[in-house]
Amino acid sequence: MFLSGSVFCASVGFAGVGSISGADDSNLPYLAAAVSASSTFDGGDVDAIYGPRATQEVRWHGHNPTDLAENLRDVDVQIRTANGIPAPEIGENPASADSVSCVIEQGVYQGSMSLHDRLDALGKAHLYKDYGSGCHTVPNFRRQTVDTLAAFESLLAQPHPAPATFRYMAVDPDFDIWGWHVKADPARALEFMHVAGSSLRLTLTGSGRTTVSRAFPGLASVDVDGVPTAVHDGRLTTTVDLGPPDTTQQDTAGAPAPRTTTREVALAPHAVIRISRLGRVRSGIRVCARAIGGTFSKARIRSGGRSRIAALGAKTRCYTLRTRRPGPVQITGRDAFGHPARTSRSA
Repeated sequence: MFLSGSVFCASVGFAGVGSISGADDSNLPYLAAAVSASSTFDGGDVDAIYGPRATQEVRWHGHNPTDLAENLRDVDVQIRTANGIPAPEIGENPASADSVSCVIEQGVYQGSMSLHDRLDALGKAHLYKDYGSGCHTVPNFRRQTVDTLAAFESLLAQPHPAPATFRYMAVDPDFDIWGWHVKADPARALEFMHVAGSSLRLTLTGSGRTTVSRAFPGLASVDVDGVPTAVHDGRLTTTVDLGPPDTTQQDTAGAPAPRTTTREVALAPHAVIRISRLGRVRSGIRVCARAIGGTFSKARIRSGGRSRIAALGAKTRCYTLRTRRPGPVQITGRDAFGHPARTSRSA
């Protein structure tokens, strides 16, 4: 994710994020004032972006990188900024420099440092580049953009794998997080949802009846907390009860703290076996198969009165059954969760 001269929103599904002279902490008074006024530059009203802070505080926090810094634990982070002093060496003319651009860069410099300090406090490794002199100008953006894209090119050549576990927080009513889709109760007032988990487990902290879903292409059933549940159009959807929905928006003056409930949903897909290729060879029959949605450590392959034990996973593997009378091939087994599976195909 790459945004120049603006706030970036901590998200997932990206290999990396970059801030180029960004207003990375709208909790700082001068940056808050800049965000409030920036909508007027395009003919909008003051505070048209998030609304008045006095009544919409949660929206401000929900889109502020420094507040959302923990969401960046699993992605590569670059923060680049200058300090607001004109830089003739990059083409800025001190005698004719736009004084407003230098004031803006001084402000975003403070915001960039604030995010940098927050990431340091979290122990999150990241790149922080202070270019020294430079204002909020095209020459300054040009050098930062070139450096940022070079770093992205290197990162995307060898991207990091998805994390085994994650934590995330969001104010959005629905969002995606490492393969999961989370949708809050429509009756719930705007507030943060906190989630943590892995590919098959998700812990949610919030309020209201929350819908979660995850893709399981090629599968027919997934256990949800031990209960077999049908997969429709390749996607498993279930509802998690987090108690009554809060009816007062979070961070509203005088409102009580959100009444949150924590629940965990655990998924156990019923893996299936697929025979991808089948053919006769001089010594018997050649069977190529794979597993979808799980693994089979001891699948049994049978044909013509002969059998053998095989391990099946997502990658297709081939086995030979030595038999003089090859017949229909049958493969049976139990996946990692103990679910039985069976498939057959004529030779």
